[in-house]
Amino acid sequence: MLAAILLGISAAASQSFSYLYSKRFISNNGTSIQLLLWSHLVMGFFSALLLFFLLRHISLPPFRQYVIPLLACSIFYLVGQISFFMALKYSDASRLSPLLALKIIMVALLSMFFYEKGCNLQQWIAVGACFSGALLSSWSGGLIHRYGFFYLISACFWYSASDIWIKELITAVDCGTYSGLVAAALSYLLTGVVAIGCFRFFRLPQRKNISVVLAFSLFWFAGILFLFVCMMLSSPIFANIMQSSRGLISIMLGVWLSYRGNTDLEAKIPLRAIMQRIFAAILMAGAVIIFAHGS
Repeated sequence: MLAAILLGISAAASQSFSYLYSKRFISNNGTSIQLLLWSHLVMGFFSALLLFFLLRHISLPPFRQYVIPLLACSIFYLVGQISFFMALKYSDASRLSPLLALKIIMVALLSMFFYEKGCNLQQWIAVGACFSGALLSSWSGGLIHRYGFFYLISACFWYSASDIWIKELITAVDCGTYSGLVAAALSYLLTGVVAIGCFRFFRLPQRKNISVVLAFSLFWFAGILFLFVCMMLSSPIFANIMQSSRGLISIMLGVWLSYRGNTDLEAKIPLRAIMQRIFAAILMAGAVIIFAHGS
């Protein structure tokens, strides 16, 4: 359990940094589709390298054994990623990142439907604590634009559906302790191939955005590796509760950036809103302890 907690926190931290670079890319006159395309080309390359080294030690099962979960988790993830990038047009990363904890409700419900197994009372209390913290965070610093909220809810749903299939993919590849890494590499190799197929429809990013794409890709891919291994060791619900810690991480990053004068990435945040967001993030982090104790 300790390993899963540390991996979940590492995934949350990596993704919090990546959100800042996605905001910078869009602020530099880039588009969400551009970032999606170019970052997945880069991460597809990372995945090919990772698979090259992994396949020297393990062998994959027949393709038919894992093709359906591979396609499902990858496609749902891409739709969720587009939705989240669209949401960033209407709000700062530190506002949106804590609200991704709303995924926990969707993952819990999808898990009940998919596995026909619900949470116990203590686990539902943890889910409720996480959800309450997310709502409290959304009320700090004013309301989120309605279009931003719509795209955020869309992102949460598709990310949640992807998470369910990630667990299935990890089980299907059946590579022992390497299963999480293999599943992540396969998924992002596929999304890289999809990006290549769309290549001729999109223009090159501006020169100033090339380094931003590389930084985003590095942080996001690292976070994904941590997340997949976390799911291998636990469950989609627990992994998502752990990821709620990115709310506190994003808040700290947002405060640091805004008070350094990086208002292109984060607007100035009033002290009251900062304290409210910190309390919300702590409430969501407390859900981790409750859920782990009830498992």
